[in-house]
Amino acid sequence: MTESRKDKKPVMVFVLVAINVVIFLVDKLSPFNLMGLYLDHRHPALHQFVTSTLCHANPAHLSGNLFPLLVFGKLVEEELGAIGLLLSYVFIGVVSNLASVLLLPSNTLGLGASGAVFGLFTLAVMVRVSIRDFSWRSTLEAGIYGQYVWEKLKSEVAITAKGGIMGVNHVAHLGGAVAGVAIVLILRLLLALFEDKDGK
Repeated sequence: MTESRKDKKPVMVFVLVAINVVIFLVDKLSPFNLMGLYLDHRHPALHQFVTSTLCHANPAHLSGNLFPLLVFGKLVEEELGAIGLLLSYVFIGVVSNLASVLLLPSNTLGLGASGAVFGLFTLAVMVRVSIRDFSWRSTLEAGIYGQYVWEKLKSEVAITAKGGIMGVNHVAHLGGAVAGVAIVLILRLLLALFEDKDGK
C-alpha cells in the first residue's frame, strides 16, 4: 500500500453504510414498497442480485451487518481503494446471491448484506497478508482479524452442516467467503502477469 493510500480516509465504506440505512428507512417507514429489490429466488431479476444486498428485514438485521461492514469494509478500502471496495462488494454480493439461488428452495426471498460481509471478511484478511509490507503491527493486526474470521467461518460451516438456522442464509455467507478468496486469487494472478510483462 502506498503512502498516499494510507493517508486517504475511507469514504466508500461510509457511502455503502449510508445507502443500506437509507434503503432500510424508506422500506420500513415510507409508503413505498421496495420488495422488488429483494432477491426472489423463484423469478430473480438481474438487479436483485445487487439490490438485495442493500436491504434488511429489521433493525437487528441491519445493525448486525453494518458493524462488520464498517470494520472490514474500511480494511478493504485501505488496501484496494474506494472503487476496489465498491467492485468487491458488488462482485461478492452477486456471487453469494447466485449460490443462494442455485442451492436454496425457490420459495426463498433473499435480502441482507451478510453474504457480501462474509466475503469482505476473507478478502480483508487475505489482502492484508498478501499485499501489505509486513511489520509487527500489520502482522499482529492480520492475526487478530484472521482469528476472528476463521472462527466465524468454522461456526458457519458447523451450523450449516447441522441444517442451519431458519431465516439465516448460510449458503450466501459461505458463497460470499469463497468470492472474497477468489478476488485475492484474481489479484495475485493479475499482479503476476504485470510483473512478467515488466520483466520482459
